Amino acid sequence: MQEVKVTCRSEDSYPQLPVRLVWDEEIMQVTTILSRSRLPDGLVFRVKTNGDRIFKLYYQEEKDLWSGQEE
Repeated sequence: MQEVKVTCRSEDSYPQLPVRLVWDEEIMQVTTILSRSRLPDGLVFRVKTNGDRIFKLYYQEEKDLWSGQEE
């Protein structure tokens, strides 16, 4: 798993909707949120990007840190 930069749309709370991520210096648009779940220390989003790549994004709330892995 590696650190990743994620841009989110947040209306009621952060983060609600990941819209863009930077993976190995490549900027990708999130086209579909496949799933979202809560862990004791944060949130997990499984997303599909342009180019049909799928990523699992982890947000650690206390550290305000995103990490991820490509599936």
